[in-house]
Amino acid sequence: MSPISHRQPLATSWARFRLLLAWSAGFGLAAAGGALWWIETAGTALRLHLMLALGGGIFLAVMLAGALMGLVFLSNRTGHDEEAGDLYRHDSMGNDGPG
Repeated sequence: MSPISHRQPLATSWARFRLLLAWSAGFGLAAAGGALWWIETAGTALRLHLMLALGGGIFLAVMLAGALMGLVFLSNRTGHDEEAGDLYRHDSMGNDGPG
């Protein structure tokens, strides 16, 4: 029996991953826009390089966090975590894992 057989179908897991990325993109855009608005209301002159660096940095950081979190969930939902755990617990000689 495959460790993936009792898990969600792969297409469903990838759909949820893409949904999480879409939510991350929306939150990243909102956070970047909010930061730019806050900087402007503080009286700082918004130059092109400042807007690109600040907005891009915040957006990419949020997207990276969302993508890594999504990959953790994807790995768990598809059964890859269990499969890796089984490999860790039983080595090729039939012995239990380290310890």
